[in-house]
Amino acid sequence: VRTAKDSGAVVIFDPGPRALIVAKDAERSIMLKQVLSFADVILATVEEAAALVDLDLELRLELTSGSKDPSLPKILAEAIMNRPDCIAEWLVIKCGADGAALFTRDSLEMYVGSPSVNVVDTVGCGDSAAAAIVLGYLNIVMAKRKAMSESEDLSKRRVLEMLEETLALATAVGGATAMSAGAGRNVATAKLVRMLLSKSIRDSKQGQQAGSFGISRQAATGAIDVLGRSLGEPPNKLI
Repeated sequence: VRTAKDSGAVVIFDPGPRALIVAKDAERSIMLKQVLSFADVILATVEEAAALVDLDLELRLELTSGSKDPSLPKILAEAIMNRPDCIAEWLVIKCGADGAALFTRDSLEMYVGSPSVNVVDTVGCGDSAAAAIVLGYLNIVMAKRKAMSESEDLSKRRVLEMLEETLALATAVGGATAMSAGAGRNVATAKLVRMLLSKSIRDSKQGQQAGSFGISRQAATGAIDVLGRSLGEPPNKLI
């Protein structure tokens, strides 16, 4: 990781469930802290984030159906980002069926729900969601560079829109992966992700929301566009 960072690479780190064990081990926890200090983007579930800040490992996200209370993800994200050695620009807290929350170093925050799916196997869901986070991060970096080259600033409003699109795509990709058994070959397909996002658009028209945070029509539409562009397809192809 140090070599990658010294070479100018972006480091995106998801400690995974091993964080719950490694954080308790004195020797390995040193390694974990070192990796965290190199990460530009950190992704973690609520439980994993709690382990990273030495909180109660039995901590659970308490969101009732329809609630938008973001206090716990924000508390965890701020605790990690306020570590003296943390340089992360983004902190993503994955909240399971409730969705996900994203916090940036410049104090932006975004909350997006997760599509309702029939869960068959959760193996690979976090990795699938991470792929969408990587895509969204790179898209925003490139958009900022383009704006700078044109002597302009990428507006805060547009950054927030892109953050929302990124999380909507991430929760949809993670949800799609959960619908099949086994990791590896049985990860999310573009067709299934589009189906879930299109359903979110229909649900938003009917006043329904996905997960406790909800997915707006704009976010779902934007996520489909992001997915299509990454595959070289025209915008809004299947809406």
